[in-house]
Amino acid sequence: MRAGTALVARGEFSIVIAGIAVAEGVESDLGPLAAAYVLALAIVGPVLTRTADRLAAPLVARRVVAEPAR
Repeated sequence: MRAGTALVARGEFSIVIAGIAVAEGVESDLGPLAAAYVLALAIVGPVLTRTADRLAAPLVARRVVAEPAR
């Protein structure tokens, strides 16, 4: 869970794709949208990573209860 939340803040590729789309004239509003997306994930990503253990605890507890006894 912690590894997945650490990858949330990786949005540099979105800026590259938006730059290509704007350069090709596909969508002029895509650049600011991608910038807002990356900014939001840059803020949310570290918070999710910090709280990953607390977020995963109910899922782990449910899995332990659901597994049959051996």
